[in-house]
Amino acid sequence: MLGNYEDSLLMLWHDKVSKATSKAFPFYDIYKKDSEYTLEIALAGYGKKEISVEVEHGMLIITGNKFTPDEDKDYVCKGITSANFEKAFALDSSIEVDSAEFKAGLLTIGFRQKPVEKTSTTVEVK
Repeated sequence: MLGNYEDSLLMLWHDKVSKATSKAFPFYDIYKKDSEYTLEIALAGYGKKEISVEVEHGMLIITGNKFTPDEDKDYVCKGITSANFEKAFALDSSIEVDSAEFKAGLLTIGFRQKPVEKTSTTVEVK
């Protein structure tokens, strides 16, 4: 259950994620540990060089491009996708992506809420 301001901001971010992506694939989870958040994306069948992660204009964009289809195999059943994809997540301005790792078919992206800068300004009254 979401109980604090940070989690409320994350939920706002997650709502934007849901609206920004119309296709289910690739499947993903978002979880929190201490003050860090993690986005895990299941990408079985892809290699590290076939995946890119970019942050551009407030969007986290994950792209998968299969370079070599497995045409030399005579499939009886093919359940692991080899499709190209692009998944875009709208980031709240308070969210900062700080890491990405691909291991054993799982893309893990770390992000956190930027510290709130407390600034004050005195406006001269004329």
